[in-house]
Amino acid sequence: MADLEELGKRLYKQGEGFEERKIPPDLAREREEHRVLWQKEPKPPPEALKRKKTILWVGVFTLIFGGGIFLFFQFYGFNAFLNIQAVKVEIVGDKEIRSGDRISWQVRVTNENNTAIEDAVLVFNYPEGATPLLGQMPEGVFRSRQNLNTINPGESVTQTYNAYVFGARGSSKKVSAVLEYRPKGSTATFGKDAFFVLNIVRSPVTIAFNIPENLRIGQTMEFEIRYNSQSDKDLINLSVELLMPEGFQYESADPAPSADNSKKFGSQKKLGWYIGSLRPAQDGVIKVTGKISGSELEVQNFQASLGVMLPDKVTMSAYDSVVAPIVLHSPFLAVSILAQGKKAYITFPGDLISFEISWKNNLPVSVSEAILEMRLDSLPVDMRSLRVDNGFFRDATKSVVWNASSNPDFKSIPPGASGNVQFNFRTKSSFPLESGEGRPVIKLVPTFKSNSVIAGFEGVDTGGKAEMEIKVSSKLQLSARAVYFDAPIPNTGPMPPKVGSETTYTVTWSLANMVNDVDNVVVTSSLPPYMNFKNVFIPANSVLVYDQNTGELQWKLGRVPAGTGFLSPALQVSFQIGIVPGEDQINFSPIIINDAKVTGKDNFTGADLSATAPRKTTDIQDDPRAGFNQRKVAP
Repeated sequence: MADLEELGKRLYKQGEGFEERKIPPDLAREREEHRVLWQKEPKPPPEALKRKKTILWVGVFTLIFGGGIFLFFQFYGFNAFLNIQAVKVEIVGDKEIRSGDRISWQVRVTNENNTAIEDAVLVFNYPEGATPLLGQMPEGVFRSRQNLNTINPGESVTQTYNAYVFGARGSSKKVSAVLEYRPKGSTATFGKDAFFVLNIVRSPVTIAFNIPENLRIGQTMEFEIRYNSQSDKDLINLSVELLMPEGFQYESADPAPSADNSKKFGSQKKLGWYIGSLRPAQDGVIKVTGKISGSELEVQNFQASLGVMLPDKVTMSAYDSVVAPIVLHSPFLAVSILAQGKKAYITFPGDLISFEISWKNNLPVSVSEAILEMRLDSLPVDMRSLRVDNGFFRDATKSVVWNASSNPDFKSIPPGASGNVQFNFRTKSSFPLESGEGRPVIKLVPTFKSNSVIAGFEGVDTGGKAEMEIKVSSKLQLSARAVYFDAPIPNTGPMPPKVGSETTYTVTWSLANMVNDVDNVVVTSSLPPYMNFKNVFIPANSVLVYDQNTGELQWKLGRVPAGTGFLSPALQVSFQIGIVPGEDQINFSPIIINDAKVTGKDNFTGADLSATAPRKTTDIQDDPRAGFNQRKVAP
């Protein structure tokens, strides 16, 4: 700052001089150009941009392609392109065969490459219905696997496969072959497959159905299974197998079947007949009778097969097979029944059940003197509770009847007319079964028919029938008893209970079960916080579990047989609990155990069952020796 002041004094001092500047002042210095960061750079020419992109993509493609070629030859070998091509697999055989004949197929493998193929394996899959010439049928897929090892360039290898082929006339069968191989000098494995289709155009035997048309729901039907030999030699060890739909209830057959699986639960309904031998041109007939059920226009299939039963007695190699679809129609005089508005219903002892039976005339003509009858003779029904609208109970036949005298609608029913009737009853509150008796079921079978001849339908069964089966579920009964004096476990403490002193009580639970086995039975209750579980109980092997944290008490019984408490003694458990009353409980009868509840599942009906027993207090009215003045807490 001092230099500047001195310079200023000299500027204004008279006669003062200054030396010439060595460097002229730069008062107008050329400014540098500053580039603004956000300013766009000038675009290069379009030709240059296109040229850059082309060069970039060519480089990327060259890199990928070159790497792929290198890896391909590293893995597959130099001759890989030749090895992948020109390996042929062909199947040769008869395209039309007769069921049950011995059939041969030739599989030819040809290597048309200039390089050998190694580790060749040929897998041949036989057609469905084929059985081996010797030995038993293998489990799973019937196939053959053979090692062909090395096949040189231009070489062919042929393998022959034989089997008996069974199947229905007009059916097609497919065989296939798969070749797995590795080109020489490569570590990769390749596959080549081939397929061949053959048709079964003939059979040494034939089988057919003779089934009546226009089958009606609920109608008893009879049909025939006819079979015939078309072979020029004897056929042996023959069997007939009939697969039936779920809606068919088998009743009888002529001749009687040698195997009957028509009522086995959870499996295909099936009948079998051992025929034995058939001479040339010999035939036979099997007549089957049963009842058909289902819904309107439902299609149900019957299938019959004739062939040789394999050693497992389950699988059949069929020479011929036929399927007969049938379409169901409503009966001419249709009838149906509902319980509580439902087609399927489960009831309990003592329940009131309301029923509705609907009827309809499906004939093109009027029906006179119609009668609707339902047999009602079931053990679980309380007949004294039966109430019928516009009908009556006929004791001689144990059936409920509606006819023209009780229901005017039945005097003459026009075509297409319909209606319904109602009735109700209660199931018995208690009906313990005798030992060995079946489970309780209410069977209802209403039939609807005419007592007069219907014009144009003489000799035709025009009546309709319905069926309903109501399972009766079991009933659990639980009782609880609390005592001090008359107890199986000796109790201690003052009576009445006193503040600050412990008094013990014995609680007994008793369980009865009426008519069905019940599974997963558990009795559950709880103790108030002021109560103590003494861990003393009888029988000693009882599964009695107490949780101190929650106060919950469980008695686990598992399965309880039907008739427990009726045909055999009730199940019981007794246990001891204690109370030390507080002053806030003086002159009260505190709860010593809460409500008890038993639960379980009916083994017959699948219904969830339960019952309860009331809570108990120090007012132990179950103990006749406990006086009135011993029921409340004393000071």
